[in-house]
Amino acid sequence: MAPLGSHRFDDIPFDAERSLVRLVTRADVIRTLPSMRLDFQLVAVDAMGERVLGNYYLDHTGFAK
Repeated sequence: MAPLGSHRFDDIPFDAERSLVRLVTRADVIRTLPSMRLDFQLVAVDAMGERVLGNYYLDHTGFAK
């Protein structure tokens, strides 16, 4: 079960050669967020099931109005 307030995104671009994940969110959405830590988990899904590739976080500082 996913934690309260979590979202799952499908087909996030992942460059395995560079170990690079790209997730872009509109700036007008990010500016509405308060200061917080955002946790992300990269999960591979295939015929064998799911496996965690990595855990990441973003320390977000809220936009000063």
